[in-house]
Amino acid sequence: MLLSLVNLKIPPLRGRPGDIAFLVERFLEKAAQTTGISRTLSRETLRVLESYDWPENTWELERAITQACILSSGEKIETDHLPPNILTFFRTKEAERKAAVSSGAKRKSGPQEDDVIPIAAMEKQVILKALQRTNGDKIMTAKLLGIGKTTLYRKLKEYSVDVKPTSGLSRASAPGATSVPKVPDRPSGLICA
Repeated sequence: MLLSLVNLKIPPLRGRPGDIAFLVERFLEKAAQTTGISRTLSRETLRVLESYDWPENTWELERAITQACILSSGEKIETDHLPPNILTFFRTKEAERKAAVSSGAKRKSGPQEDDVIPIAAMEKQVILKALQRTNGDKIMTAKLLGIGKTTLYRKLKEYSVDVKPTSGLSRASAPGATSVPKVPDRPSGLICA
């Protein structure tokens, strides 16, 4: 006699939400045979059941339907007849979904903290903010930023930032250029060899 074993792998119920309606129908038929009352699910109840993770698979689903049939006095099973853990899970998922939709709308309206910004743009913003804080004093700005003044001058030139000696920050006349207090490339009075 030859005995053959077949190993079937059935994905968990959470990966087959389309099967839930079919299984619920079978469990309702089974409950109707016992109680004599034919019950149906509301659309919202089915939606709640399809959103649940079902860690105990079909056994947990059958138990939830049996409990809902016991709690239901009529022919229609509503969401409040379901076990509390399933309702809590559904409400949590709905709140997360609404928060994601809400944050997606905010993201479209402007940059968010988790958006990627090029390092050069961030560096330019930091330099401009430091220049504002020091009223255009480049030596103080360099100290504040923890860089040498030569590096600061190079960065100002790289980012097309015009530096003027005495006035506060103002907008540059050239498009795309940013204006800050102007200082000559070399401080006056110094002789460079």
